[in-house]
Amino acid sequence: MKLLTTLTILLMALSGLSQDKPPKRSNTIVVQFDNDSVAFSESYKLLVHNGYSVSNADRSIGFITTNTKDLHTVSVSIINGTARFTSTYQQYTLSGNVDMQACWCGIKGDYRRRYFQRLIDMVSSLSDQYVFQ
Repeated sequence: MKLLTTLTILLMALSGLSQDKPPKRSNTIVVQFDNDSVAFSESYKLLVHNGYSVSNADRSIGFITTNTKDLHTVSVSIINGTARFTSTYQQYTLSGNVDMQACWCGIKGDYRRRYFQRLIDMVSSLSDQYVFQ
């Protein structure tokens, strides 16, 4: 009986986990929409609403890229009503600027993690139904 109670409590705790903390090394946020048209328009509006200027957008191939904002660029690819948000940022090195992939990695103050958190905050305002990859 004690084992059954423990398992029940454990399952209840696990089912209450939210998407707030992504798995290690996640670099993409995936949001499902009804169709490609809705995914494209909602993603486009989200980027503009958050102060990004769009440098390239093509509804027919389902792709949106932003200009750099605070060293941060967002790309969205849309296939079968699914919008996949990724992010890069510019890191200054001795040899010049290098584009780095934002991801949920490194320690708490890591730039990769900080820029991925910006992406999470932005996408979570669009929908609470998203997953990490």
